Amino acid sequence: MLKNGISKSLAHLIVEYRVNNKNINPLKAEGTYKRSIIRAKAPKGLDGLLGTKRRKVEEEEIEEKSRSSSESDGELEFDDRVGRDELFELLKRKEEDADESDEEAEITDDEVDEDPDDDEVVEAENTWDTHLNAELTAKQIESISNKKTYETSKISLSVYKQTIIKTPKNVDLSELRSFEDPRELHIRDRIRRNIRKMDERENNLFSLFHQYKDVYCPASSRKVLSPYVTHVLNHVMKSDRLVRSNTLKLTTMTDEEKALTDIRDKQLMKPKVLIIAPFRSNAKKIVDEMIRLLTPPSGKLEVAFRKRFYQEFGHDPTAEKEFQKKNRPDEYKRIFAGNSDDHFRMGLSYTPKQLKLYTPFSIHLTSIEIVVVEHADYILMQNFTHLLHIFKNLNLMPKKAHDCDFGRVKLWSAEGHSKYYRQTILLSHTPNLNFSAIMSKLCFNYRGSAECQLPETASSLALKNVALPIPQIFRKVDGANMSEVLENRYKIFMKIMNEISRAKITKVLVYIPNSLHFYVLREKLTESKIEHVCLTEETATGRSKTAKKMFESGERPILIFTERRHFFHRVTQRKVSRVIFFAPPSFPHYYAEVSNFIIDPSFSDVTVLCSRFDMLQLESILGKNEAKSLTRNKKDIVCFMNEK
Repeated sequence: MLKNGISKSLAHLIVEYRVNNKNINPLKAEGTYKRSIIRAKAPKGLDGLLGTKRRKVEEEEIEEKSRSSSESDGELEFDDRVGRDELFELLKRKEEDADESDEEAEITDDEVDEDPDDDEVVEAENTWDTHLNAELTAKQIESISNKKTYETSKISLSVYKQTIIKTPKNVDLSELRSFEDPRELHIRDRIRRNIRKMDERENNLFSLFHQYKDVYCPASSRKVLSPYVTHVLNHVMKSDRLVRSNTLKLTTMTDEEKALTDIRDKQLMKPKVLIIAPFRSNAKKIVDEMIRLLTPPSGKLEVAFRKRFYQEFGHDPTAEKEFQKKNRPDEYKRIFAGNSDDHFRMGLSYTPKQLKLYTPFSIHLTSIEIVVVEHADYILMQNFTHLLHIFKNLNLMPKKAHDCDFGRVKLWSAEGHSKYYRQTILLSHTPNLNFSAIMSKLCFNYRGSAECQLPETASSLALKNVALPIPQIFRKVDGANMSEVLENRYKIFMKIMNEISRAKITKVLVYIPNSLHFYVLREKLTESKIEHVCLTEETATGRSKTAKKMFESGERPILIFTERRHFFHRVTQRKVSRVIFFAPPSFPHYYAEVSNFIIDPSFSDVTVLCSRFDMLQLESILGKNEAKSLTRNKKDIVCFMNEK
């Protein structure tokens, strides 16, 4: 029998053997068990097939950066007489079957509400229910789809004092409010009791999240994690509770009663929330925060595959300690702290008894109700086209049914209107025209949007942080549209390069924000036989050292330097006399960092090619008033200089 396969009861026993602590009958192992931690004893006759399985249980107090206790993914040791590949295949198959049938499994009262005190503050508005149960008319959908008709207003929150609110016409919405304490809101008690006291910035953002506005925050910080994770968990837990409660009701009804009952509590596909983060270290922080918020007072939370997760998303403490010793800016160390691998994807599922990691999931994004993009500006340095592709494929109608229970699908979902109920949260540390385009062209939440902006301060302007009194020349590039501006920018740049080459000027660093522009300019410089060297984020260490040596010695007068190179390496370039920005940097503070490569103000300057399409970056470098004055100025060249 072992050569031909293993019986279903044995395969099932292997799965249950991992999570139960008492002798069980494999033939009666279906269903749901109370959570308990014990060691299973294999039934007689299986001792020769199965070795011992040890399960470690840790009980630690949940701190901000600590992990909760139990492990769900222990290892099984098998006797050599059994094919390991066969057993693992059966385990995998059984686990996938369990995932697919999870919602259809028998539901008990305990599963519907694990904690008798797990309830909301009923006096507060249930924004989740209000948002998802709104019925939109054809006229309202037409208004929501036409962004040009949106009404725009400004409100002043305690931190984000220049918040822009956009709402569609013909849609009645309650007045926007700012909450002082999220713990007083209509939130599942299981997470509400674990919410830490939020500061004003966190309260501002959570107020907007909780009222299901689309939120674009180009002035994000490290403190946005807890507000949006709290909001996401509250959304998922309420949806899960409703489905389980309705399923329980249906099991008690007769066929006649079911025929008269119209329950609409599902979507076409299961995945409800999509969170996009740049690095594994960010994903780890998200999961850690979820575990912290879900952990009950007992301090014990069952997390499936926790050990595997920390192995794959954690980091080597010794290597991390060495990394922190590097001579790099503190911001760089924060970005790349931990596991900075950017190739990952993981599904999570929630039940009242367990948070399961590595859940098999469909790549269809049909029924996404909340999408969160954290550190969007870092993703811009990876591959923005991937992010754009995801947004273009959100909430499209599936071509196949995928075993959907259409009898319980919400009508607006079945009619293809899911995008009008989807909330988008886009968080970045700096403004960017690409992010604004996503929010205006690809997001149609019927509750409107909020763009959070901080008040301008002198210390926040990059121009003021240039250390030396060197001329900072802003050269305007005109054009009727972005394509024409780009062509004119190429022409002006090549004119400057030819002048530098003829004058035999050396030690010129050229900063190029867009990598696509880099390849075009490199080709143009090569065709013009202008000597130069290039550094990108992919340049090997050996070639990088050679290129820098040639530039610093004067053998190559021009160094082409990409923004991605600066983002991923953040190395100070020596012996720079002149800096030319092909366009304003995507990260405004990079302007001061790169300009400060110049250590001798004699015969030195900084040149920036800019247009009206660079207004967002110019505002962060010069200030809003100066940026407007620059773009409206009839002069082609405007010069600034800091005082000593």
